[in-house]
Amino acid sequence: MIFPQHFEQKTGFDRIRAELQQCCLGEAGKTQVQAMAFSADLPEIMKNLRAVAEFCTILYSGKTFPSQDYFDLRPVLKHLTIKGSVIEQEELSELRSSLRTIKAVQEFFDKTEPGLYPVLQEMVTPMRFDSFILVQADRILDEKGEIKDNASDTLLDIRQQQVRKKSLVEKRIRQVYLHLKKEGYTPDEAEITIRNGRSVIPLPASNKRIIRGFIHDESASGQTVYIEPEEIFEINNEVRELEAAERREIIRILAAFSDLLRPEIENLNSCYSILSTIDFTRAKAVFSVKIKAVLPKIENTPRMDFRRAINPNLYLKELQRGTKVIPLDIRLRPEERILIISGPNAGGKSVCLKTAGILQYMLQCGMLIPVRDDSEAGIFESIFIEIGDEQSIENDLSTYSSHLRNIRTLTEIVDESTLFLVDEFGSGTEPQMGGAIAEAVLEMLSETHAMGIVTTHYMNLKLMSGHIPGIINGAMLYDTKNMQPLYELLIGKPGSSFAFEIAEKTGLSKDILTKAAEKTGVSGMDFEQQLQDLETERRELEKRKQEFSLTDEVLSGLIQRYNDLNLKLEESRKQILDQARSEAAELLKRSNALIENAIRKIRESEAKKEVNIEVREELKEFAEKVILPFTEEITARRTSVASPKKPKAPKGPKPVIPKITIPVKVGGFAKIIGQTSIYDVEKITGKTATVSFENIRLKIPLDQLEGCAKDQSSRREHRARKTMADLSSQLNDKLASYKTTIDVRGRRAEETLGLIQKYIDDALLLNIFEVRILHGKGNGILRKIIREYLASIKEVKSFEDESMEAGGHGITVVHFR
Repeated sequence: MIFPQHFEQKTGFDRIRAELQQCCLGEAGKTQVQAMAFSADLPEIMKNLRAVAEFCTILYSGKTFPSQDYFDLRPVLKHLTIKGSVIEQEELSELRSSLRTIKAVQEFFDKTEPGLYPVLQEMVTPMRFDSFILVQADRILDEKGEIKDNASDTLLDIRQQQVRKKSLVEKRIRQVYLHLKKEGYTPDEAEITIRNGRSVIPLPASNKRIIRGFIHDESASGQTVYIEPEEIFEINNEVRELEAAERREIIRILAAFSDLLRPEIENLNSCYSILSTIDFTRAKAVFSVKIKAVLPKIENTPRMDFRRAINPNLYLKELQRGTKVIPLDIRLRPEERILIISGPNAGGKSVCLKTAGILQYMLQCGMLIPVRDDSEAGIFESIFIEIGDEQSIENDLSTYSSHLRNIRTLTEIVDESTLFLVDEFGSGTEPQMGGAIAEAVLEMLSETHAMGIVTTHYMNLKLMSGHIPGIINGAMLYDTKNMQPLYELLIGKPGSSFAFEIAEKTGLSKDILTKAAEKTGVSGMDFEQQLQDLETERRELEKRKQEFSLTDEVLSGLIQRYNDLNLKLEESRKQILDQARSEAAELLKRSNALIENAIRKIRESEAKKEVNIEVREELKEFAEKVILPFTEEITARRTSVASPKKPKAPKGPKPVIPKITIPVKVGGFAKIIGQTSIYDVEKITGKTATVSFENIRLKIPLDQLEGCAKDQSSRREHRARKTMADLSSQLNDKLASYKTTIDVRGRRAEETLGLIQKYIDDALLLNIFEVRILHGKGNGILRKIIREYLASIKEVKSFEDESMEAGGHGITVVHFR
């Protein structure tokens, strides 16, 4: 049960229904959207939800699913059940197009791995028809939906005769026209024209008896008549007879096809029914993708645990404005089944209540909802909402009377499977009385174990939490510093209305506010102040927590970076030493060979002087060109991976070098005692200094720091780090502003090529994997030059047309390696 009848208008679901209809491809799908209704049947709900979730998977995967010609021919098929009825040519064209779509849907799921989309695959299993029907339709119609000449031998003969007769008409009337023009009977500027579907010759009225024929028309002035020559008139009559014969033959062909179609009408009706459901399911999936909806965990019991929930109407509205919606965490469970939300006016209480109602209603209508994927939901047998002004002039009911009447209805229908949503509970009358009635009603609702959300400003309702089982407070948060709502829901404590603060902000005089405070009483003001102080304290603690979390994350990153660098250094050292050992062995081998060769030469020459000199020169040259460079290279490698050795101190007494103490001051440099990293000193507060290193800020006690000078090499390193940081920042900014789609429609070829070259260069620089180029269809010039350029870029892995539903030939999708 849904109460009231205009529940959808109250929650905004009517706008969602309209959005769904726009997502449909055919009228049958739109009809299903209109018929969509709230259900409490869990198996039915889960089947619909899983079907939508599977279709979302198809959309996210980028697979091309048939998305055109979702015609519903069931009304035509119903007419064809009457014996002697004939399908129209246009209806046959739509039948053929829709049967092609049905066949494409069948093939899509037939080619899909079994079990990948179980609900959808089961849905289309009965979607079968005799393919001979499609073959016959293709035999009768061409691709434009016109009857083919060879649809039958008789039709082919009739049309061939028509062509010959029409050609003869054109030839004969041209001969007559040229003769009359040559004789000067028709003006030079006159041409053969058409009147009443016949070719005629314009003649001055004075010359109308020059030829025999039929006058079809005359000019407004009566000076010109339009004559069809007599011999042409007879041929045209034969053409008309052929046209009538053509129509009769087409009707005969369509009648024969209709007879062929009748035995398959039952199967075709089933196919069209499934196709409309596919369209309906697809529309829900398209809308789900648009609002980032998911399938939460669902149990067959009343409950609600929506995490990071977003009102879809508000999301679409803010999406157009380019702003973000603040998500809500809404929780109802057996031990906390009634949530009392309080807070300032315009703080989001009503939006929270509507969000809970519309998401639950969407879910039980078989739609995915925009919440975090670890959210949980239950099933309610009925939903009740009371929101807005229900004043009725016709029934002489005030707002409060109407409110009470609806609350009475709630008390009559409520049970443990009811979800109730009441805005401004008890308002509209004297606060003390209205609050008392509201409190009594809430006690009664708690006893029924129903679940619900109410919003209020009444203090006595806020105090029910902890005293009445199942009731819990919730607060719409408010920024007490800037005096503006935050639109965040905090469950567990009541909220303040901030009446005095808002009144002060609007400019109400302090004298009035002081008197109002005195009339309110100390206890009420103290309670409101405590709520405000608690909220301020909570937000400050949350801020500190985020700061500590960020610092911990940065330090963890630095430690990981140090470990990675140390590991790389050790690997480099091992590689250098291994390479050095290998090269040294090779050098030793070459040296031994050279020495053995020198000894052999000396022995063979019996130690002649000139040979000895030659051998010495060869050994010297080998040492200079091979051994000495190798030794220097090994020394350089060792130096690059090992800490430099300290130079030996000169002998004799050590010189006394006075230690220079540099104070820690703002704008200077400092080191943590025992470490080497140099920090910039930004601020000193008491005994604590704020220092920074590579955009990381730390607070360190002064007694753990020592001042230092920053030498030139450190400054160069700092500048280098800063340059890298600036470059990284520029790349991040460029990546943030880079759009993966570029529109070059309407531009000249040379201008387009320049834009595309820069666009592709930026994509490669930013390591983009895929982009889209919107060039339009037109005559294909831009598409051609763009694709020729893409084919010349080796970093381009592939490119192809976008899917038909997303733009087809008008968009080129580019994939990079």
